[in-house]
Amino acid sequence: PAPSAIGSYIRAVRECSQRRKLDSVIRSIANAVGDGMREIPGVISDAQQALREFGFGRGGALLSMSDMIVKGYADIEKRASGGLKLIPTGIPDLDRSVGGIEPGEYWIIGARPSTGKSAAGMHIAQAAARKGYKVIVLSLEMTAEQYMQRIFSNAAYIDGQKLRSGQLTEADFSDLTDSMPKIAELPIFFVFPDALPDLRHVERLNMAMQRWKDEGRCDLLVIDYLQQMDTEKRCKSPYESVSEVTKALQRMTREYKIAIVALSQLSRPAPGRPLLPRLSDLRESGAIEQDADGVLLLHHCETAEDDGVWPEDVKNFDALTAGDKRYIAVIQAKGRQCSVGKFEMLFQPEIMRFTPIDRKGHVA
Repeated sequence: PAPSAIGSYIRAVRECSQRRKLDSVIRSIANAVGDGMREIPGVISDAQQALREFGFGRGGALLSMSDMIVKGYADIEKRASGGLKLIPTGIPDLDRSVGGIEPGEYWIIGARPSTGKSAAGMHIAQAAARKGYKVIVLSLEMTAEQYMQRIFSNAAYIDGQKLRSGQLTEADFSDLTDSMPKIAELPIFFVFPDALPDLRHVERLNMAMQRWKDEGRCDLLVIDYLQQMDTEKRCKSPYESVSEVTKALQRMTREYKIAIVALSQLSRPAPGRPLLPRLSDLRESGAIEQDADGVLLLHHCETAEDDGVWPEDVKNFDALTAGDKRYIAVIQAKGRQCSVGKFEMLFQPEIMRFTPIDRKGHVA
């Protein structure tokens, strides 16, 4: 072409290329629709992803160093001016360490049974909601009534066993009703499998999240718990299934600019191995630890000799754990944007409440 027509020629070539790529995407979607072995929600989810990737490609995937400098400086300016706010966890040591959870991050909280992982997830959900962030809790293990027993217990300082048995005093009922206005105004929404059983599948969850985000209902998603989720893709092993789920969750955080906190089970340590958990204790751990931006592991220290007890707490261990409090070591096992480390909290299971330690033999 003539020099004066080079611009038009380039645009025409680029448009023809884009048409060929779009045609390929559409043919791929059509083939998936015609595949009788595929579930429709999975086909829809893959089609949405393919079209989003096509749209991204139109803008060009390559960024020059100059582009990176502009984006990086704009990000720092936004943070400095308070334009990018991190979601608080309500756990002082963690918030001091990482500043909170950033939209677009995927965090895992792992724990063995009866260590308080569901309570930790709810603690973070309420802390975020108190600061005005909109939270969705996807409960795949407990019913609405069971969750509310825990929330009432925490808010009204009533022993959960009394709520379960219904053996409440007039004072308990008064405390219960007094707590209701405070928790009623929190922007937390719950989803339970008895209402939407298909949300156990990550493809269906992705479709629902697109709607929730468009409606402005979600800044933080808490999943209780990860191993209860599944994929509609045919997988040969639990490891493959968890891998598909966790990669999809990571994509959701980036795509919808939300934070996700997923609770996860930990395997029991082999005989003779130290009890303090490590990343490899995550069930189907390879995919989980690879995809997560941050991993917290909770460990119940049952004696002062436990490796998780901070040395200065050994002499005060009995005082710290008086009244059935549990000494919980929190291991920051992974953090893309922060260092690893460990800190400690106290957990009161009868009221589902975590509290920091003030190092003076009593709760801060």
